[in-house]
Amino acid sequence: MRKLMLTRPMLGLSIAMSWAFTTVAMPAQANTTQANTTTVSASSSEATIHSDGILAMVNDSVILKSDFERALQAERLALQANGEQLISDSQLQTQTLDGLIIKQLQLDYAKRLGLTLNADAVNAELNDIAKSQNFHSLTQLQQHMDSQMAGSYAQLHQQIAEKQIIQALQQRQLYGELSINEQDIQAFLQSPESNLLTPKEYETLHFRVPYLSDINNLSANEQQHAMNVADTLVKALQNNDVRTQPQINQLLSSLATQYPHPIEGGNMGYHLADNLPAALADRITSLQIGEVTPPLITQHGLDIIKLIDVRQSQNEQTNIIPQWHTQHILIKNQDQQTEPFAKQKIDEIHNALRHGEDFAQLATMYSQDAGSAGKGGDLDWVSEGEMVPEFEAMMKRTPIGNFSTPFATQFGWHIVKVSATRQKDISNERQRQQALMILQSRQAPQIIEEWLEQLKANSYIRVYQ
Repeated sequence: MRKLMLTRPMLGLSIAMSWAFTTVAMPAQANTTQANTTTVSASSSEATIHSDGILAMVNDSVILKSDFERALQAERLALQANGEQLISDSQLQTQTLDGLIIKQLQLDYAKRLGLTLNADAVNAELNDIAKSQNFHSLTQLQQHMDSQMAGSYAQLHQQIAEKQIIQALQQRQLYGELSINEQDIQAFLQSPESNLLTPKEYETLHFRVPYLSDINNLSANEQQHAMNVADTLVKALQNNDVRTQPQINQLLSSLATQYPHPIEGGNMGYHLADNLPAALADRITSLQIGEVTPPLITQHGLDIIKLIDVRQSQNEQTNIIPQWHTQHILIKNQDQQTEPFAKQKIDEIHNALRHGEDFAQLATMYSQDAGSAGKGGDLDWVSEGEMVPEFEAMMKRTPIGNFSTPFATQFGWHIVKVSATRQKDISNERQRQQALMILQSRQAPQIIEEWLEQLKANSYIRVYQ
């Protein structure tokens, strides 16, 4: 638990993040004394506001009709792309609006806390998307997206930025709330569930129905033709045990007369999900053996994947990693109003260190990290990826035996001291850390749900009907 408040979203927050845009059922009629939510009829004077495009007020922010319509369309496309059954329009509309309200509540709260955007992290995620779509630069991705719909790249950038800010906010809320002890970890490691810690390899068939021309020049008939062939291929893979090369060749030959371009693909063998683009890995790991994905739209064609087998990884991973022995002092900033006081306090502590004061004593007296203050700020040995990016970057820049200048993260202001570095075989520690992450990921959604309900109850929400 000592490092949780500094760890990245890998500590179960990928699961907890499902709550960032989750739906929380709202009563059809409520007043400001119950969850501070009001539903207003459009027949009142507020009808003018509604006709101007405002669907809801969330504290001082508004949710526009255009935002709602974009989100609603995205929800429909996501359900279709995942092969999920569409729910009724009224259910989907309620779910979408609730998700927008929950998202806005969190963004407003993050703004009050002074959480800021990490532009490098946003660009890194955009680069991953570009690579997964076979684009060589963000410029190419932007040109392609904007050629399909003007402004769509800017919308994607905003969505990723908002998602990352909410991740940082939820990570902050989880600090101190997750309760996993050493006994829980050891019980997990000794249970059959410990098999989850061994990486899995996936054997897949991967096919592509190539477009007849550049995707930007495809006619509606050409798009439909490709989709019809892809649907036929999906059904053939679902109804037949295809895995060997002769079986694959026979299947592709049966489709040759239906499409003017050769259908590409074959058995890709066993591979780790970590070695695949994130979007593709998510698809594969969600499949059961024998299942087939619906056609996946890419820049070059329609991709279809069938999962043939799953096995434990046959490759031993290198577990020799660099580590830094660190101490730190944390002064929290609760919101934008307290931030100047936090900065003033950390500057005073830094000045005391420069004049020879003992780091451990100052950490014990002033650090607001409950997990390390009693140990003189000692964080023990820290590995890459365990801390938020700002902390890790400063840790790596700080010479051995020295302390850093004050720096900020979403948790407040820090000073870090590095006393030593080493190369460490962390095979056992890695398994223990993975077990901790799994256990935390199981607790996180409930904690986040309860926090969101509290946040909603303490906010002003008005929905116009």
